[in-house]
Amino acid sequence: MVDEMVQRALQSVEASEEYAEAVRKIAELQRPILDDIGSELRDMVQLFLPEVSDIRIDVEDRLGALRRSAKILVNDGTVTELSHKGDGVQSLAALALIHRVAMGQAGGRELVLAVEEPEAHLHPRAIHKLKAVLSDIASNQQVILTTHSPLFVNRTDITSNVIVDKSRARPARTIAEIRDTLGVKVSDSLSSAEVVLICEGECDRVSLTGLLPSRSPILADAFATGRLAVDGMQGGGNLKYKLALYRDQLCATHSLVDNDTSGIEAVRQATLEGLCQPSDVTYAICPGRQESEFEDLLRRSLYAESIKNHYNVDVAKLSAPQKRLKWSERMKAAFLASGQIWDDAVCRDVKTLVAQLVARSPADAIEPDLVGAIDGLVMALEAKLS
Repeated sequence: MVDEMVQRALQSVEASEEYAEAVRKIAELQRPILDDIGSELRDMVQLFLPEVSDIRIDVEDRLGALRRSAKILVNDGTVTELSHKGDGVQSLAALALIHRVAMGQAGGRELVLAVEEPEAHLHPRAIHKLKAVLSDIASNQQVILTTHSPLFVNRTDITSNVIVDKSRARPARTIAEIRDTLGVKVSDSLSSAEVVLICEGECDRVSLTGLLPSRSPILADAFATGRLAVDGMQGGGNLKYKLALYRDQLCATHSLVDNDTSGIEAVRQATLEGLCQPSDVTYAICPGRQESEFEDLLRRSLYAESIKNHYNVDVAKLSAPQKRLKWSERMKAAFLASGQIWDDAVCRDVKTLVAQLVARSPADAIEPDLVGAIDGLVMALEAKLS
């Protein structure tokens, strides 16, 4: 009733040219400020919704003075009022707005950001963006969220996860406890695994299982206690599947991939899906080669004699251009030049032979000039276990 009284009382003054000119001047002064707010909101919302290209704040009915209202126009491919967007977009925008207002009004006070089941309305890619943003916010203030999703479990600080069961809340003690609470099923071999190293295939798995403990007491202990496991993805195309699988099983992951077209593309696709970031990947880079794979890092003397004995092939007899190829292509050239067949089965057998030699003599397996990739892998795994 009061709103109606105010509306009727102001209609006469709002109809005057003097009032209209004043409103135009106000709009002129407000526009840069509203544009700045729109840009700031766009930057915030883009963290959750990358497809949003613009947000504009318009003030409706300035002539209505005390009756004015604002609308938010979101351009995520189609310019639409926020109130007409889906629940997921509205939820993310609301979180961005609430956080901005709270930070502006905090006045030096401590804030707690509480979010209830953020996975309820979100697309999986948006969930990964949200997790990254919440982690960033948590570096400066307290963040509490309730969830049934393993995506939001803090795997680096187990006790920061609070299990609520039968009206009681208590800090989690182990990953196994959290898995049980969320109903996450894992194989017996991974029941205690906190970190899983994903490599190209079974042969790399055999090599790395023998190699890594010899280069780090921390990794040796992690293997012995089951905290660290190695799994082969059996082809770069399976990287996304493996990362998603172990993420849902509450395992931190790291990937060692070949530095070739297949490995690089697999990582690119996984990154686009929000399954990994640069710090989660190590490439088997061999300086001086355009493409390289794990076996390129190994001493040739480790396996040359065994291959000669098994296949009557001298892997050292290669032309200069052939020596610049990645390992499997060099082996193919050497086998064909020696009158031996090279196909997928032979390649697998030779790689198995080499992997067994690495596992048998890990201390002498890596070429001294090419230890960079392995040292980087060891450092990354130790950090994730610490």
